[in-house]
Amino acid sequence: MKHGLLTFDVETWFSVTDFAPYLDSETIESLPLRLEEPINLLLNILDEYNFTATFFFVGSVAGKVPGLVRQVAERGHEIGCHSSSHRLLYELSSTDLESEIIDAKHLLEDISDTEVVGFRAPTFSLTPQAIDLLANAGYRYDSSLWVGRTNLLSLIREAGLEEFPISTRRFMGKLVPLGGGYLRLVGTGFYNPLFRKGPEPLVLYLHPWEFDPDHPRLPNISLWVRFKHYNGLGRSKRMLYKLLGKASWSSCRSSL
Repeated sequence: MKHGLLTFDVETWFSVTDFAPYLDSETIESLPLRLEEPINLLLNILDEYNFTATFFFVGSVAGKVPGLVRQVAERGHEIGCHSSSHRLLYELSSTDLESEIIDAKHLLEDISDTEVVGFRAPTFSLTPQAIDLLANAGYRYDSSLWVGRTNLLSLIREAGLEEFPISTRRFMGKLVPLGGGYLRLVGTGFYNPLFRKGPEPLVLYLHPWEFDPDHPRLPNISLWVRFKHYNGLGRSKRMLYKLLGKASWSSCRSSL
């Protein structure tokens, strides 16, 4: 059976990049986080299989639900960093980039009382400058690349970091990553070739909000954004069970 690394990007349902043009700060403050129920669901499912996972928390989210962060850590899972505010790294100034990478790490360590050694960039927006900051801040690995997208891999290795890239299947000339909205669009069977002969470890990424199919529907968003975000949410739990049966899953840190 294949070995896989199971990862969850813990951000709010409304912090996805596609929603940014439709939300202002006042609206954002009024929206419910809706994290406790889906994360507890995931923790209970993982207990059933005795698997561990990495939960990459956005720092600003963790600060609002510190008890949930501690619960994840106390139940044997790894706490990783998904930046401070989920802004695209290549749009930030040098000062803001340091805050997103370094301040978020310290906050998560203070909340969880564990060492944070892993990072995933929001929407996979890793940059060369971010890689240098990761190495200097004491991170040991990154998980922001896709298999097949290797333009930054040499820089990561030169910085002394391990990379756990998201698994992908190439289809009709395109890379299709294992997880997120792609999984909900194509289904689990699409990825069977990865589980038969793909490179190890496989890396799967998901979001807790994908296991909360009843979270609010934003009005006035484009049909394409609506489809990408909400399509297949009711199938997420069933698909996770199928994937958990296809490999032996653990946290990223377990493979260092």
